[in-house]
Amino acid sequence: MPTPINKPRARRNSRGEAAERMIRVGRELLANRDIDQLSVKEIAEASRSSVGSFYNCFGDKEQYFDALITDMVERRQQAAKANFLE
Repeated sequence: MPTPINKPRARRNSRGEAAERMIRVGRELLANRDIDQLSVKEIAEASRSSVGSFYNCFGDKEQYFDALITDMVERRQQAAKANFLE
């Protein structure tokens, strides 16, 4: 009897990739509105994730916004450093 061939599964996005997508989406959504106007459902849908994935990555909305602010600060620091070195 032939041995069945195991087909590789499609790679599932890691928690880090989902979190990065949600951070990116948050930056885009905040260009047009306040933080208080963003819902977890809207962030999850815009990042092609689920609400459960959101809570798995961040725990709660406050942790998400902390991560979002940290990302924005790091990006500005990198840009400032790049401009300084030019």
